[in-house]
Amino acid sequence: MSVPDQLVILGNGFDLQCGLASSFGDFEKPRKGLIEDLIEKHSTNQNGADTSEKLVTYPDDRQERQEASLAADIWAAGITVWDLILIADEQIRT
Repeated sequence: MSVPDQLVILGNGFDLQCGLASSFGDFEKPRKGLIEDLIEKHSTNQNGADTSEKLVTYPDDRQERQEASLAADIWAAGITVWDLILIADEQIRT
């Protein structure tokens, strides 16, 4: 018997009632801060500061030096498109 590809989330609030920092906001806050830091870093670079190069390793083990880019840094930090969508949605709603 195989396990279905499905995630079931039960939200009875017990974790929150026990004082655990397990809400979506608790999960999102450090990721949002990371995105804001990366955006600030790259906006500073575009305003005349030195841009840095880094060694990029591809899945086939090929390596090359590339100028740091916002997209590459977001990818390397593990930020997903859903993080960006949820942050944009929050900005639209506030």
